[in-house]
Amino acid sequence: MDPGCERVLKRIRPTRLIPKVSEDVEEEMSDPPSSPEDSYAVPLPTTPPATPQSSQQLSPPRSEESTISGHEEVVVVSGHADEGPAGMEVQNGPSYENASCESDDPDAPLSHWLQRIEFFECLESAVLHLLNRTLTLYAEEKCNGCRIRHPSQRQQTCLLDPPDDVFQTCFHGLVRRLWNPLFIRAVEKYMNSYGFCDPYGKDQTAEQYGPSSRRRALQEAITSQPAAAMVSTSSQPAAAADSTVAKLSGQVISTFYQIQNSIHSAFKSPGNVWPLELNHTYCAHFGQEPTAEEANEERYLLNSIAWPGPLVQGLLVELSSDPSKSYFVIHGPAEQHIGDQLEVNVHVQNFLGLPKKHGGDFLIARLHSPELGAGVAGQVQDHHNGNYTVLFPLLWAGVVWVEITMAHPSEAVVVLKRLQEEQPNQVYFKSLFRSGFVSETTVCNLCLPLNHQPLCNYTDPETGEPWYCYKPKMLGCDTRINHYKGGYKKNLITGYETKFFKSNVNIKVPIRASGMGNVTVLPADKGLANLKKYEKTSGFYFHNVWRPLRGAALQQFNDSSAITQCLRGKIIYMLVDSTVRQWFEYLTASVPTLKEFNIHSLKKVGPFLAVDSKNNILVSFHCHGPPIRFTSVLSPELHYVANEIDRIKGGPGTVILVSVWSHFSTFPIEVYIRRLRHIRRAVVRLLNREPATLVVIRTANLQKLDPGNSLFNSDWFSLQINSVLCAMFKGLNVQLLDAWEMTLAHHLPHLLHPSPPIIKNMIDLILSNICPAGKNRRS
Repeated sequence: MDPGCERVLKRIRPTRLIPKVSEDVEEEMSDPPSSPEDSYAVPLPTTPPATPQSSQQLSPPRSEESTISGHEEVVVVSGHADEGPAGMEVQNGPSYENASCESDDPDAPLSHWLQRIEFFECLESAVLHLLNRTLTLYAEEKCNGCRIRHPSQRQQTCLLDPPDDVFQTCFHGLVRRLWNPLFIRAVEKYMNSYGFCDPYGKDQTAEQYGPSSRRRALQEAITSQPAAAMVSTSSQPAAAADSTVAKLSGQVISTFYQIQNSIHSAFKSPGNVWPLELNHTYCAHFGQEPTAEEANEERYLLNSIAWPGPLVQGLLVELSSDPSKSYFVIHGPAEQHIGDQLEVNVHVQNFLGLPKKHGGDFLIARLHSPELGAGVAGQVQDHHNGNYTVLFPLLWAGVVWVEITMAHPSEAVVVLKRLQEEQPNQVYFKSLFRSGFVSETTVCNLCLPLNHQPLCNYTDPETGEPWYCYKPKMLGCDTRINHYKGGYKKNLITGYETKFFKSNVNIKVPIRASGMGNVTVLPADKGLANLKKYEKTSGFYFHNVWRPLRGAALQQFNDSSAITQCLRGKIIYMLVDSTVRQWFEYLTASVPTLKEFNIHSLKKVGPFLAVDSKNNILVSFHCHGPPIRFTSVLSPELHYVANEIDRIKGGPGTVILVSVWSHFSTFPIEVYIRRLRHIRRAVVRLLNREPATLVVIRTANLQKLDPGNSLFNSDWFSLQINSVLCAMFKGLNVQLLDAWEMTLAHHLPHLLHPSPPIIKNMIDLILSNICPAGKNRRS
């Protein structure tokens, strides 16, 4: 076997890197992640989960070796650990020796191996796994919009040849992923000088750049170029296409062979990197199996919320979206009429002032008149090319101002998607176990690896909703006392990724107007405008009062007697999170006769109970079941919403308020879909037995974001949750309270727990549905 080929495959065979974990995984919500500049990780795929067992105590499989260290563990599933870069443990990946370097002629020259596509697949896989994931690619901007993708996904490349071409595979695999800045700059110069993105060069034809000529040039370059040659940064005019390709090809290969003898230097120091778990668990499959119809619905939902993004990741931060360089333009005349639709075009640019070529930026928009206390949310349309259209309904007369905000650039959304899918345990929970004088605390979550230590299975028998805790060493699973938030993992993102989460730089930064930033709205041309035609808009503010476009007309309940009269003879169940605790507090504060019972609950957790015996009013508050990020909840108080709804008789005097969203933001969206599926089944059963029952479901709202809580409670998570929630309850006889638009359209700052004026409008909307002005409660 040729020594060069053997060295390449032995020294850089594909590996998976398991970073050592941080000892301290606790983090407060307000603290930003403290990721090192140079940390990185490569995700390790997991094997399919085993079939669940029904026993409460679950033991890890004996075939897997495991070690336990603090809250996180590093597990070697198969193979043996080789020596890797400092601070890393390396686990062998699949071997490519047989596929790449076996031959009937072991003494064949290196050029023989370089003609084989299998060799380059091996080579590219090795580079992909070994080199830093935050590599820089200049080609996207330098190629004037030409996109380079991984060969398995590529549809269009700068060099338009079949994806199985040897030169193309090698060129893209190495140029995109070699971290050496000198090499990148040299390639950039060659690309500029020789017009590789023309797509065939400035003066060359497709025939000259065809696969056969390129293979020929590659072979000549390999046999003629010395192995120690370093990439030259000089750029001279190309004499001919073949010589240009040969020179560049030779330098690409030579550069790789120069660094392969010291491959460890290609790594940046990992520092403190985020924990990476082998999440061998069956919890995602342990619940009730969805029907074929529900499985199809889940696929539809996932497709409907699929988010566009950059085709190439790891670009320079300067090439990411910059809200200060971006701008919007109002389309249409300076004077328009009520009932019209205002169109605004948004053009996103990077920090270099160049237009973006892809979509995926998370924009929010509102139209407002400060002097009128009026505002409405806008609908954003992504054209997937750096341009966006925002549509606003014109609902009142006066001067209206356009406000466009970039909540996150597309590059930040990529990070959020990765965290949601790859780090479902980024928020961890704990439970206290106690028996007599013996107590222990263990980590709990929706999904815990089975290969660490035995588990206690607290999966709900009625809904199949999973929940697990590590079994205490000295106590039984039946000694659990409480549930509480353990903390937030640190070092979830790299230093490179933190640059996409900077306050006043790319988190909720307004985009400027190019030209006029407002229009004047005149009364409707032909009498009264039909405002209810705007199906995607829930309502708007006018004089700081919310005016819904559908459902019951809003009434204002400004005194306790009006609220009491509406609630007389009613039972209100709040099955919710902390965002609805404000509703309970508002009612008890506004109605003196509604007395809260002291049932010795924690102030922020509940359960709470308020009774007005004179007017026969009862209001109860129960937090939903785990996951829930409260300070402490007694285990008997953990109730799943679906089970509670099934225990409610219902009827015309019953109101059920549901809010389940905030505590699911860090989990894959499939977890939320499963939870809503159980709640929806229970709601359907309730409405079948008592159709007159009023069910109000609160959506997610916007909140204040900073570099820390963006990773756990980003508005982008809430937007995904809202899309799923609205789709799953569409067509049912329930009322959706659109907290998203009620917070977006208002002039007050975005907060997880909205300001009192917004809460009052929410209460007025609920009471208007309980006690409608007309005969029909809901349209």
